[in-house]
Amino acid sequence: MKFGIIGGIGPASTVDYYSGIVSQYLAARDSYPELLIESIDMNRMLSYLEEGKESDVVSMMVSAIADLKAAGARYAAIASNTPHILYKEILCRSSLPLLSIVEETGRFIAARQWRKVLFLGTAFSMRKRLYDETLNSCGIRVITPAEDDIREIHGIIFPNLENGLVIQEDKRRMISIAERYIRAENVDGVILGCTEIPLMIQPADLSVPVADTARIHVESIVRVLLAEEGKTEFESEYCKVSYLPESSSVLLSWKRYADFENYRRPTRFALGLFSAHPGSRFVIDARNGFEDDAADVEWGFTYLLPEIAKTGCREVFVIRKESDVEIAAEMDMWTRELSKYFRVENVTHFDNLA
Repeated sequence: MKFGIIGGIGPASTVDYYSGIVSQYLAARDSYPELLIESIDMNRMLSYLEEGKESDVVSMMVSAIADLKAAGARYAAIASNTPHILYKEILCRSSLPLLSIVEETGRFIAARQWRKVLFLGTAFSMRKRLYDETLNSCGIRVITPAEDDIREIHGIIFPNLENGLVIQEDKRRMISIAERYIRAENVDGVILGCTEIPLMIQPADLSVPVADTARIHVESIVRVLLAEEGKTEFESEYCKVSYLPESSSVLLSWKRYADFENYRRPTRFALGLFSAHPGSRFVIDARNGFEDDAADVEWGFTYLLPEIAKTGCREVFVIRKESDVEIAAEMDMWTRELSKYFRVENVTHFDNLA
């Protein structure tokens, strides 16, 4: 599988992403990963952010993702924290599944049972409280520096550190700011929430552990690369996806209500199965419930269904309860949309499949 990286934001950390992915993959497989890098103009992106042109940043990222897809990528990641302030908007328009640096870092921190963390990053990320939503949902408090410190940290990152240049006096200033908050807030760890900060700050430099977002992201990318190779089944607490060779079908079985990544990850995996097995039938088991968030519905209508249709799928079977009043309107809406691309049949059991 080819994995796409949106890089150049900044160039120095993009080099670390590439070398890190290659070395870890090589250690696991004794072979080299297929990687594509779309290096974008960081100055243009920063100008858009400074001018408040967030929609232009989103368009810039979506265009880069489209380029990666055209080159053969099946998955992608943005090798930078700052663009993730617009992650939801980018994901809604993305033509590829994306691996979020924020979500992966959140899992890393939650697994270590940290309860309070200090977040260091660019001014854009800190002012937008980039990690608050993800970590607060896990009961983790995020400490963001005061405005004066935000400006100082941003000045340390740009332009020198962003270009890979580590100034020792800047490093001392960064450590001093971090340690002041570590003592005052009694935090459990520090998020190095700009992918260039680890070029300057090492774990031993601070008195508490760090979450190196670049390293966490790289390790997650390698896991995806290794997991997706030849995989024909996906299962989570929300859904099970499998390929049924005896009927040339991709089966999507919902277990419970899911939204955002809990919804999109299994459906993207299903799309990968369709790509690997062109012309397969699509079987959706909705007997245990089926309901969608509005944003997921839009994503499904504008991205998922057209992409499945491109693989040659022509038939969709929806397995429903004989009485599903609670979700009837939802299912009818999906049936209408599915019918624009496929022949759709509602059935009550697997045995009813034609």
